[in-house]
Amino acid sequence: MNENLVDDILVESDIGFITSQDIEKSINDFESSLNDPGILYINGHKSFNLLLRYIYKHNIKHILPNTYNNDYELLDQIFINIYINLCYRYNRIPSISCFCINLVFIDYGNVYDLKIGTYRSTGDKVNINTKRIVEKWTRICDGELIDNVTHTGNIGAMFVAKTRGFREEPQTIVMIDTHAPRIDAKQISDVIGKLPELPE
Repeated sequence: MNENLVDDILVESDIGFITSQDIEKSINDFESSLNDPGILYINGHKSFNLLLRYIYKHNIKHILPNTYNNDYELLDQIFINIYINLCYRYNRIPSISCFCINLVFIDYGNVYDLKIGTYRSTGDKVNINTKRIVEKWTRICDGELIDNVTHTGNIGAMFVAKTRGFREEPQTIVMIDTHAPRIDAKQISDVIGKLPELPE
């Protein structure tokens, strides 16, 4: 094997390997098939997802063993060295579900089981190394999402972050009118007690 090629390998399995040149060729082929290659940068997620599927079909599929959906070290190479780099390149917020559905074609439910540490179908515990890989993916995706919210003020991303469990603490809004007299709980109770009863 060419020694320069070893430094360029992004993913390697028992069957083969993928280099950055392989990915670049797929990106160029995919972009040239579009009427407007810039659509990957400005359009919604659909074009990006199509690119991921194209890369799966022309690169990833050919190096995956039949039991790859259980080889999380191999999937981790694909996640870190291909998926995350593509997300950065095309300004996308990475998500485990997008990775599973569009780039490696594995059931996200299985990954969710790994994340919680127990297989829902059997109740068996998950291999600790595999669980750590999925936890790492989660931290990367969540970190990118929070970074996007923090630096861009992206309201949509903020709502996604909230659904993922961020900022669950109640937000207190304090409005102070410096000209209004201060009132304590006893005074509020007295005022409420003087209100007339509502008719039934």
